[in-house]
Amino acid sequence: MFEDCNALQFITLQYMIIALCGFMTSGKTLAGEALSEKTGIRLIDLDQYIEQKEGLKMEDIFKEKGEPYFRKREEECLKQIVETEDDIILSLGGGTPINPNCSAILKEKTRCIFLTCSPKVLSERMLLLQDGRPLVKNLLAQHPNSTKKQKLQILEHWAKEKLHEREPIYKACSIKTIDTSVWNIERILKHITMNHPYTDYEKSDNWAIIEKSVNDLIENNDIELKTPIEYVIGYICKALQEKNTDNER
Repeated sequence: MFEDCNALQFITLQYMIIALCGFMTSGKTLAGEALSEKTGIRLIDLDQYIEQKEGLKMEDIFKEKGEPYFRKREEECLKQIVETEDDIILSLGGGTPINPNCSAILKEKTRCIFLTCSPKVLSERMLLLQDGRPLVKNLLAQHPNSTKKQKLQILEHWAKEKLHEREPIYKACSIKTIDTSVWNIERILKHITMNHPYTDYEKSDNWAIIEKSVNDLIENNDIELKTPIEYVIGYICKALQEKNTDNER
């Protein structure tokens, strides 16, 4: 589990909710699945979570109950997740942060990362992956005789307009933006795992001793997924205290 994941990054990822936001087909679910496989941290896909609660596919929820109902359930389910979970990866729906209540939850309860992508690439992905995406299907249904090129142009224009509206909102609830226009999962995961609370230590003398301390815990099998974070922090503080004592002698 640990060979490709820096020990300190793993520990700090483990005790928080890492949320991935962005426009549809920006790669939230794929990145979440890869990060989950890399770290062993459980992934929850918000859209799938809602489908399970409703007993309906996303497309059927929109068709039978309408988008306003879906957005209401989306907020309720997001609240439920953050109140009952504390060490997960959460893949959000493209419109989740647009709800001010959801955006506030994400800011307060998660470390949210915005996956951005160019409208051109988004249009290609949306056309390819339109099944299960009612907003895309409904948009294209308004142009039944359009060619593939025209469909791409319609989707690109729509994505450009939506991104113009949504990008400031996505960024406002996120700690970092990662461009997924060129899909390189290793690069994306590297950027995600760089977002941990101890970043400031990288420029200090304390960085090496903190990293060694956490690696020692892992090598000695003292850390498991449910190890209390207080134990980890206490171990690190003790190591720092011992270093400071040695420096004073």
